[in-house]
Formats: sequence, structure tokens, C-alpha cells
Amino acid sequence: IKINIHAVPWRRTDFGGAILRSAGQRFETLSKHAEFLSPMAYWHMQQRMPQWIHSVVVRLGEQSSAPILPSIQVAEAYRPGVPLTTEEFEMAVLEALRAPSRGVVFWSWDALAADPAKFQVASRVIADRLAAK
Repeated sequence: IKINIHAVPWRRTDFGGAILRSAGQRFETLSKHAEFLSPMAYWHMQQRMPQWIHSVVVRLGEQSSAPILPSIQVAEAYRPGVPLTTEEFEMAVLEALRAPSRGVVFWSWDALAADPAKFQVASRVIADRLAAK
């Protein structure tokens, strides 16, 4: 059994140090008890650019002894009327897979399965990465 801890993707300076004070997540400690740390890098929900995902992976990787496996969103959430396009999703998958990432988690699988274009993008990007290795 592999243990993956979903982490709040806040930096230590974000929101006045809320990662420790409010979320209680000390990545150095958490990573000792899991095979992966998975920051919930839901860029669209947080109104950020897909490149932010990689910055979260890098920052968390600096604080963790466990490999980082970012979780990204597939569909709109909490932003009614603001579409998450296939092009934006592709950029997010590419950013999520940049080193030092060890892969990607899709939230949610149901949303990915329901959108053939995004499913095709995910399949192609992952196949390209595997072929390059």
C-alpha cells in the first residue's frame, strides 16, 4: 500500500503563515509518513496560471523527503461560468509533469472520463513523456 497525503499548496509566507497555523501542515514531518505528498494544485479554482503548478511542486519538493505527485483539476470548480479549456488543461498537465514531479493525479477521474478532448490530451502528454524516457 502506498500512502499519498494531499497537501494544501500554500507557501510558508502565504496568508500570514497559515500553512502551519491554520492548516497544520509541516511538510518535512508529513513526508516522513508517506510515499508521496500531493499538493492540491487546483490552479483554475485559485485563479492562477498553469505555471503556478510547477512552482508549487518545486517549493514542496524543497521541504519534503517524499516525492511530489501534484493533483490538478480537470474541470471548473467554484467558478461558475469560467470555463477550464482543453488548452489550459494541457498546459497544466505539462506543468504538473515537470521535474521534480513524479507524476500527476487528476481531480476528478469522473470529469476526465466525461471529457474526451481532455482525456485525449492527458493520454497523449503522458504517452509522450513515457516515450521520451
